[in-house]
Amino acid sequence: MLIRQNGGTWQSPTVTNYTDEAALETLLLESPDLLPGADGSPLAVVSQLYVPQTGPVDLFAISLSGELTVVECKLKANPEIRRSVVGQVLAYAAGLWRLSYEELDAAFAARAGKPMIEVLAARADSQGGEFSAETFRSEVSRNLATGSMRLVIAVDAITEELKRVVEFLNDRTVVALDVLALELGYVRHGEMEILAPTVYGQEAVRRKAAEGPRSRWDEQSLLAAIHEHSTPEAAATLVTIYQHGQQHPRWTNFYWGEGKYPSVVAWFDVGDQNVAVWGIYTGPQGRTVLAVNFEWMFRKGIGVPAAQLDVLADRLRTLSGVEPLLSDLVDKRYARRPSIPEAALQSPAAAGVITGALDELFAER
Repeated sequence: MLIRQNGGTWQSPTVTNYTDEAALETLLLESPDLLPGADGSPLAVVSQLYVPQTGPVDLFAISLSGELTVVECKLKANPEIRRSVVGQVLAYAAGLWRLSYEELDAAFAARAGKPMIEVLAARADSQGGEFSAETFRSEVSRNLATGSMRLVIAVDAITEELKRVVEFLNDRTVVALDVLALELGYVRHGEMEILAPTVYGQEAVRRKAAEGPRSRWDEQSLLAAIHEHSTPEAAATLVTIYQHGQQHPRWTNFYWGEGKYPSVVAWFDVGDQNVAVWGIYTGPQGRTVLAVNFEWMFRKGIGVPAAQLDVLADRLRTLSGVEPLLSDLVDKRYARRPSIPEAALQSPAAAGVITGALDELFAER
């Protein structure tokens, strides 16, 4: 690239790259409008947001409508641009997936000094945008639960390999997950600075969106799959558990899956926490199971108290074959989602044991 000022001679720019990755990060932090987004609403951006059990992500952005964007910055000179950066950004996305709104808000406030709603409301006021705190909270919670977010790999110069990876990931993933590469070419000559932003992967994202999201399963398809893929005894147990949840005063919502086979996750109010307690996942050849989500309930020590989870585990251990699944529950700090197999669900006592254990978990204390 050559630069000419005021009709003078053409010269090579004196600076053709960033001093380091922090400079690229700072540029995006100070100019969030450079980040690709779908809804066009103002973004609030923080750097080094700590993702639990993963680490600090370079940049995290959130829009007025609750869209989540994760950004990892890399320079072409860094060998991690080849493959490691892809693993890093996916790890941050996985770390955010299924966090509670409160967990994300606490991490955001630790960097921004204010809660998300306060920051976004101020941005809406300053730029004339509409903002509903209730809708925002609901959308953020939904996006966290479903893993709906945008992943952006920001680089000074993109490689052909990174282009192929971005194309592949968009072709193989659901509509709710966008993967983009943002190339921010930079040169400086004297007091003149030139920035050349280019986004890669948008065509693949648009193509994916045009194909439409996979249909979510529903009650009818779930019950049909339970009876198709389970023994009559196990099917009766699973249907009883499903109906018990649906009719329970503590039940709040079913989250229906989008996978190859029907699935559902049940959310309940346990004490003062709203948590995903169990999931039914169907599949052929004995793969239909009831998963008990100790990990989600415990929420790294800020959710359901360990004493209540210990009682739940003790009740489930009375079912045949369940004890080995829970043997390291305490040692692993409840980071387990054991799947109770069909063999245990076939027991005539299984439905009563499981629903009774759930009632005990939900009981007021």
